[in-house]
Amino acid sequence: MRICMFGAYQHDDERNRIFFKALQSADLACVECHSRLPSTSRRYRQLYQRYQEVAQDGVDAIYVGKIGHGDVPLAWALGRRYGVPVFFDAFVSMFDTYVNDRQRHGRYSAKALYYYLLDYQAAHLAQHVVLDTTAHIDYFARTFHVNRHKFRLLPIGADDTVFFRSKIRRLRWWTRRCRCCSLGRTFRCTAWT
Repeated sequence: MRICMFGAYQHDDERNRIFFKALQSADLACVECHSRLPSTSRRYRQLYQRYQEVAQDGVDAIYVGKIGHGDVPLAWALGRRYGVPVFFDAFVSMFDTYVNDRQRHGRYSAKALYYYLLDYQAAHLAQHVVLDTTAHIDYFARTFHVNRHKFRLLPIGADDTVFFRSKIRRLRWWTRRCRCCSLGRTFRCTAWT
């Protein structure tokens, strides 16, 4: 099986990197159609040309990486042309992030409508929408009126080269103290449980 990693996704993003490694460890061939050009028209042109090259050897699925909402229309068009399903890793709602969470735009502003339509279009065009929690699936299905059968649950993973099971004896929490240090980023929309 040959999967095309498609869009302007970030290589160093944890979710994209972990997913890419997981595909490779499952002996799936991964090819990249990647462009970080800021201009949408130039990025689309470059992605289209790269996909033409990749498609010559055959592609079984197109996977639009995390935060690739704007790249889904082109992936959808290429998928229709070549008969290939499109998987979209939505991860977060742009509307929820910029309007509800960060409150950068008013709920009924033009920018809010733009982000709503961006989420709506991406979720409706992709054959499969990948999200990390059932709460996100519920939100997308309810807010953007998407059929729940389109959603695929892909929990957040961890890089096996950094986090691995060791043979160290398990600590008994009631007899020993343990200090933990967490290095990373967190946002208001994420919750620690």
